[in-house]
Amino acid sequence: MSGTTSISLVQRLQAENQPRSWQQFFEFYEPFIRRWLTRQRLPEPDAEDIRQEVMCTVFNEISNFRHNGSVGAFRCWLRMITVNQLRRHRRRRRDQSGVDLEWLAASLASSDHEIHQQFDVEHDRYLLTRLLDSVDGDFASATIDAFRLTALEGESPADVAERLGITKAAVIAGRSRVLCRLRESAAALFVDDS
Repeated sequence: MSGTTSISLVQRLQAENQPRSWQQFFEFYEPFIRRWLTRQRLPEPDAEDIRQEVMCTVFNEISNFRHNGSVGAFRCWLRMITVNQLRRHRRRRRDQSGVDLEWLAASLASSDHEIHQQFDVEHDRYLLTRLLDSVDGDFASATIDAFRLTALEGESPADVAERLGITKAAVIAGRSRVLCRLRESAAALFVDDS
């Protein structure tokens, strides 16, 4: 990457009058929050209400977000907003959804609970997939397929090479080029978590 650091998406959101940045944020994060909530078996209307409240809270509170230097700081902040909105929704609706929202919120807040860890893994995988989709056109389809199979599916470079009819060296070199491009793309959007 170049010596200059691009302005992160979060920094752009914190600046005033940045409608393009908000659009970009909503396009990236709304589908993730919606998908995560519906995977928790929340009825669609409840999931939609909570998603909307999470997005509104981010919009209203982004100026208060301060990156603490640790990896995943923004993801953690977003997760806690989701926890708070689950609890708020439970209080408003008196838990009529059929899902124990207090249990879900407590599980999401607890770093040693599977739900908490699942949120983090799904968040990172979702963003990687979205970023990969955004750079897809920059590479040959075999290069993208090799990256997906090795990086996302965990297949070995040798197996992927055989499957795609390319060399193992091509798989490794392609994966490296795609990874480099993904880092550039991520740096242009998100807080540098390194």
